[in-house]
Amino acid sequence: MIKMSATLGNALGMHARSTSCLVALIKAFESKVYSWDVRYSKNRVCLNYEDGVSPLISALLHFASINVGDVICFEITGKDEDQACEAIKQLILDGFHEGLEIKPDIEVSIIDNI
Repeated sequence: MIKMSATLGNALGMHARSTSCLVALIKAFESKVYSWDVRYSKNRVCLNYEDGVSPLISALLHFASINVGDVICFEITGKDEDQACEAIKQLILDGFHEGLEIKPDIEVSIIDNI
């Protein structure tokens, strides 16, 4: 299991396009990916498991209030967790491929690797 935190650096924060890009990326991996906003740590959402609700809809609701500079945490568990972690990290560092200005002090760090 890998726990990772990321300071959001894309200029628009999390919105429909960046969220759908993240969910599409995560669906390519077998590992389960959970996320939560450090301000509301009890709101933990699985971003690639359908439990009667589309992961995209859950993610859109979950990320609705996350802005540039906010910290998002991820927990990744499964046989391809290292690859999933690296892909998520790169997507965040690339600003979700939106071509917009990226906040220069963006951080993505591993909290714990069990």
